[in-house]
Amino acid sequence: MSALHETAEGREFGATRATLVPYSIIFLLLVGYGWYHLVHGSVGSIGALIVALALAASAWNLARTIGLDAHGVAGNAIFFTMLMLISALGVLNTAIIQLEGKAIFNEALDGATRRFGDLPVLMRQALQNKEVEALRARIAPLRTQLQQEILNPRNCGEGPEAVRIIDEIRRDLPGLVRYSGNVRDCSNNKAIIDMYFDQIETLMRGSPVYLRNNVAEMEALSARVDSEAKNELARLDQLRTELNNGASLFQVVRPRLEEIAGKYQSLALDVKKAVPAAAADSAFPLQIEIESARNVGELGHLVPLVLSRVDKLQTWFYIGASLIADVGLIALFARLAAQRRRLPARAPTRRDSTPEIGTPW
Repeated sequence: MSALHETAEGREFGATRATLVPYSIIFLLLVGYGWYHLVHGSVGSIGALIVALALAASAWNLARTIGLDAHGVAGNAIFFTMLMLISALGVLNTAIIQLEGKAIFNEALDGATRRFGDLPVLMRQALQNKEVEALRARIAPLRTQLQQEILNPRNCGEGPEAVRIIDEIRRDLPGLVRYSGNVRDCSNNKAIIDMYFDQIETLMRGSPVYLRNNVAEMEALSARVDSEAKNELARLDQLRTELNNGASLFQVVRPRLEEIAGKYQSLALDVKKAVPAAAADSAFPLQIEIESARNVGELGHLVPLVLSRVDKLQTWFYIGASLIADVGLIALFARLAAQRRRLPARAPTRRDSTPEIGTPW
């Protein structure tokens, strides 16, 4: 055999075989890894490992069968189709997970961040009710005037001018009561002002204008939206950091993203019920768009995921890489077979013969 290696044909054969071994290992890893994640959700870790190993080995053997056959791909169309179904899906899924997965999940995080940023803005816009704002605009200067009059150092307390202002406020808030007494001691004026302000605020919240426009409920919802949106935005920032630091897409990032998406949907439904503008806007999103992140690594969603990203150049690169992986392995086996046929015939092995020793009998 050493003599064969010293020939040009033998060296070519050895070089091809040396290339085939690492290429085969990489091929098996790419196909196996992709199929492991494609079926993991359906059969669990052990089942996915068995399926991945079996399919990767089958793909390798199909490529070997086609490559070693003298008729090549043309004479093994069925085997080549089987190879493409098994290998291309595995390699394509591996490429998407490893090279595109982080980008897909970052896109989903970006969309979630925008949605949670929009909700508080929408609530603030909903609170800008013209009727409510008009009432506040009438009461606000009167409150200021009442405060200034009671604190007036030249005539502090509730004099005739303060009474006049209170009567004017009563036009919008009939229940406003003037406190009894007429003490000229100005030391308690701050407490008196606070009492009037509290009374005015209570009467405003109980006024027909506030009740008709559900101001209390809207403000409570707005406060809840602000608080929860702030918390979820912080969670999204933390999740983005973990994603960029290499956290598992399937065990860490996707479950948390699903939780955040559920929180958004709950808040969005409450906002849509409470805000007429949102209820009338068919474009108001009730869900965060995370379908691409959901589809990564899923057998039934791989093709839709690829189709949704055909406008991206890297998607075509991944498709091309999955096809080249199969064709490359077939080509190596075909080259190996052709080189084997060109190897010089081995010289027959000589055996030392021992002469027979005759006997005199």
